[in-house]
Amino acid sequence: MDKVFISYTRKDQDAARLIAERLRAAGFVVLLDTETLVTGDKWSDQVRAALQDAAAVLVLLSSNSRRSSWVEDELQTALENKKLVIPILLDEGAKQNWLWPLVATRQSISLDLRSPTLQDQLNHLVRHLTALRKVQPIAAQASEPALPKAMLSLGVWPTAAIAIVSAILGALAAWLLR
Repeated sequence: MDKVFISYTRKDQDAARLIAERLRAAGFVVLLDTETLVTGDKWSDQVRAALQDAAAVLVLLSSNSRRSSWVEDELQTALENKKLVIPILLDEGAKQNWLWPLVATRQSISLDLRSPTLQDQLNHLVRHLTALRKVQPIAAQASEPALPKAMLSLGVWPTAAIAIVSAILGALAAWLLR
């Protein structure tokens, strides 16, 4: 897992850059929207391509990001594409963000830019991502079948029926969350 996409609102740009610098120093390839955009190209297409290319997505949640439709779109795209999503909580308003319930069951990392222990917090993030890189390479995980092997051995029709029901339930859940 070498490529990490950082989703953030412009008001949290300092935090995004700080995290990007620390991750790059640890050997990760960091994808920031401001660095991946090509003049004249559609912004959303470029960001979607960067998200597709990333093995993990860090979503910076704060009182600022709850008003950002871009963070919402990037998070939705990451979840739809089954990316590893790690919430980064930047302030007290991070969990009051309407996006929080979408990622509340995931391991989050708190980061306080004004804390004297900021470097320790950044080191914790790097250790967490490095451990994930060693234990479970995301690229290998993505190439595995979406359905468990036991389900695949059932045959085509039961597996197709399970896939269709899963898709319908997923679409219903997405519709309800809007």
